[in-house]
Formats: sequence, C-alpha cells, structure tokens
Amino acid sequence: MNIKSFCQYLYDNSINFPKPQKTLFVSALLITLKINPNFADENIDGPLLVNNMLELINEHYGDLNFNFIRESIHKKHVHKLLTLINNSVCQDCSFDSINKFYNEFQIYDKNNEGSMGIVLTPNDIVEMMVKELQLENNQTVLDTCTGTGTFLIGSTKVANNLKLVGCENNEERYTLAKCNFILNDLDSSNLHHDSCFNVNFPKCDRMIINPPFSCNCNDELTEENITNWKNFKDEQKFLLHAIQYLKPNGIGVAIIPRSNFKNSKKKYETFKIELLKHIIPTKVINCNSKVFAPVASVECAIITFVKKNDSESTVVKTNSSLSTTINDGKQSKITNDSSSLIVTIDYREDGYEVRKKVRIKVKEPTIKISSAKCIVDGDWNYENKVELLSYEEIVELVEKYNIEYSIYKYNQKKGIVDYSPLNLYRSFREFTEVIPMDEINGIYNLYLIHPRVGDYFDQISKSKVRTTLNTNEGNYPLISSTSKNNGVMKLIDTWDFDGYYLTVNRTGSCGYCFVQNGKFSVTEAITLLKPKDSKLNLHVWATLLTNKLSNKYNYTNGLSIPKLMNEEL
Repeated sequence: MNIKSFCQYLYDNSINFPKPQKTLFVSALLITLKINPNFADENIDGPLLVNNMLELINEHYGDLNFNFIRESIHKKHVHKLLTLINNSVCQDCSFDSINKFYNEFQIYDKNNEGSMGIVLTPNDIVEMMVKELQLENNQTVLDTCTGTGTFLIGSTKVANNLKLVGCENNEERYTLAKCNFILNDLDSSNLHHDSCFNVNFPKCDRMIINPPFSCNCNDELTEENITNWKNFKDEQKFLLHAIQYLKPNGIGVAIIPRSNFKNSKKKYETFKIELLKHIIPTKVINCNSKVFAPVASVECAIITFVKKNDSESTVVKTNSSLSTTINDGKQSKITNDSSSLIVTIDYREDGYEVRKKVRIKVKEPTIKISSAKCIVDGDWNYENKVELLSYEEIVELVEKYNIEYSIYKYNQKKGIVDYSPLNLYRSFREFTEVIPMDEINGIYNLYLIHPRVGDYFDQISKSKVRTTLNTNEGNYPLISSTSKNNGVMKLIDTWDFDGYYLTVNRTGSCGYCFVQNGKFSVTEAITLLKPKDSKLNLHVWATLLTNKLSNKYNYTNGLSIPKLMNEEL
C-alpha cells in the first residue's frame, strides 16, 4: 500500500480543501472504487468524470453530499488519483484493502485534523472507552453524538452482529460517518442526520459518547425527558439525554470535562444529583489535559456507569469490592467498606506528547488506581492520596508536632514573632506534650476509621479579614498563609475571634493546619473551623490533616472549602 506516494501527489499539486472536505474528497474516490473497481478505466475529462462519479455514488447512497467536488479546481486530478489508488491497493478489488487505505490516509493526513472544525477522539481513548463497554455479540450500541463514527466502528472490532445507532447534526461530519460505515461494510440504516434532541432512539444495551463541551442549540422536539436533560446545558445536557435511551443494567461510557465530577460548584452538585437518580457510576478515569491537543486543551475524565432499574433506589448501592482493567489487561482490585465506592484511575501520564501539533506515543503509560466515595458532595476524580500512615509514622509526626508547638509557645511568651529554631535545650525546658504520647493508640484507631472533617467541624464565615499591610503592631496573632510559627504572620493591635479554633491555609503554604486558642485575627487565605465538640483535641487534627492536605493540594490543585469539609483524617 503506497499511501505515501498518494499523499505526495496531493501535496505536489496543492490539492487541499477547507475543514473536513479533503477527507471527504478521498472518501468519494474510495466509495466510487468500492462500487465499481473498474471506474478508473473511464479515461475522460475531469468535469465529466466527476459528474459520472457523483451520479454513481448518488445512485447507491442518495444522502451523501459531495457536490463541492463539482466546483473544485481539483476535479482535473480525479482520474489520476483513482488510478493511483487502484494501482496501489485495489488490484484485487479487495474491500479490505480499500478500508486499510482509508484508515492509513486519515492517520497520514494529520495536518487536516486540526482544521476539521471538530475535536476527534484519539485512538487510545477510543479503544479504552470501547473496552469499558464490555460488549457482547448481537447488542445494540448508541452514540448520539456520532461525529465521524469512530466509537461505533471501534465497537465492531470487539463484538459481532452489533446494531449500531448513531446521530450527527453537522452535514460534513454525517457524510464522513456514513463514508466510514460504507468503507467498513457496516449497516448505516440507523445513522441519523439530525439533532440528537429531535430523534427518538430505540432502547440500547450500550451507550458511548463524546458530547460537545458547549451547546448553543435549542432543539428539544423529543417528548421524553426522563433524566430532566432539558434543564441542563452543554455536555451535561447531551449525556443526560443519551442516558434515557439506555436499557436497565446497560453500560454507558462518556468522556466529559472532569470539572463535572468535582465538588466545588453548585451546578456540578445539581448535575451529580440528577446522574445518581438514573445510574450507578463504577469508574472515573482522569485523562491528560492535552488528550485533544492541539485543537483543545481541557482536563477530561471518562466515566463508566450502569443504568439503574426503574425499581432501584436513587442511592448508590454498596460495592465492597471493585476491580478494573486498563490498557494492558492487568486487573487491580479496590476493596473498601464504604457504602458507595467508585474506582478512580489516574491516566494523566498516558505516555503521549504533542510534537509539531501531533499527539505521539513516546512511552508506556503510568497508571495509578484508587477509590472515592460516590456521594453528591464528594470529588469523584482521582486524587494523589497520601498513603496510609503506619503506627510508627504517626508517632514520628506527633513527636515533631509537640516540639514545634512548644517552640512556638516559647517564642510567644518571649514576644518573638519571626520563626527561628531555638536552642533545643532552651525549647525543651518549656516542652509540653499537647498530644500525649500515651494516647497514640487511640489516635491511630481514630485515623483508621477515616473521620470526615465536616462531621467534626463547622466552617465559620469570616465577617472580618485582615491584611498583612496597614495594621498596627500589637499583641494579637494575625494568622496567614505561612507554614511556620503556628500560622502567625505578625502581631497586630486588634482581634476578631476569641476561642478554640483550627485554622487551615488554602493558599501559599496550602494545607497547613494550626490550633488557635484565644484572641486572634485571620487573612483571606485562612479557613476557620470550629469543633462541634469542645473536648476534641485539635492538635491531633492539625498534625494529621497537615500531613495529608499539604501533600495533596497546591497552587494548581486548590483546596476549596467543599473539598476541605469532605476530607477524611
């Protein structure tokens, strides 16, 4: 197969088209030869040959639109290109050879991909998502945002006798999708050229979708609104709309911006509430932000789910043991006693790099697997969680905390604000076990049950915040985004809070927690937590939470208040 000489001819003769028309042009040539392998024998002039070619295609596939070729200055090259294709791949009139040529051309013609007006799903992501469908023979597969048909065609590589149901609103993309079906010998009778919101689809066994991440259409002609999709926007609207056509116990897979699974905004919470009424999420795979480069740069996640039965509760059922496979087929098991669990996978180190505007595989991926609670106000994405601490590591953390807090108290007594390690002998003369070492067993047992911050603390709204500037010196601590000196940035002449609090840095030294007991003020960088039980030893929480949060959050992965309140010790 001499695809290089074919593409070189296109290049040498400046044969190019806007958007996806170059691929459509080649598709028209290949479909012509598929219908009549001897068509290239008609050695007639360009316009007449093109007219005969389009009439032949129209006779067999009436709704394919290649009329742009009639007006093109490149129609004079049609006979030569048909001959090149025939000489390189079609001597035996093999449909399989034509299919291979078409697939090779799409790979070779990378410079056209970025100008097609769409964002194509990379092959590794397509294969991963199709694998998540767990397809079986004779099933019905739905893709309501078909694009060029990649998902549906990919499904046929892993199962036989599938009924493929698709829909594409854009005429050029629909034509490409149908060309893909034809060149792969697939039935395109259930491929709709319409807005997906105008079509009543059949109930399907499997559903797969890469929806547009923005939606300006107002089409809502179908009456079914089981999933309340009409009240949502953008990709949320497309996903919820498609889910209503999935059969009970059917499996669905979608790739959408990972922000939809965070717990930072009300609109995401509303979306997750609606999702959980209809599906049981089983897995979320976080992808690299350059997965759609160079056309788009967005952090996406693949979600796999099972459609609920009509009689099922809207509460996610217990999954005490979940397993997952990805890429290499190796299976990893996640075990947890949580009442609702979702497997979370980090696929951000996918082994690909963008070079000269092309995404190229350079190494094998590094995959990390964890789990998360599948609750509305939780973050369903993979997070770089701190490994479970051993008993000995907790002892070490407690000893270090006791020393540092004693140094702070000694400095405070002497009126020293700038943090500097004192002579250990002088410090230890004032040493206090704010966390008694003989209580380590109890602390370790508390740690193992994963207590949640929001269950033990109330977040206090700050009516007043101070800045480090324009404040007079005094005797009251101003708590800011420092990791030292118990969070004290300076001493000022006023205070806003008086009592027993835990302060948490959300910027700067992100994740550092400190105990305040008395009069103090805070800057905007601080979240203020009040214990629900006054007998709670906040020093324990300050020690273990700092260890977890400071290793997990940073400037790019911010610590929002909802995230903080859902964190576990």
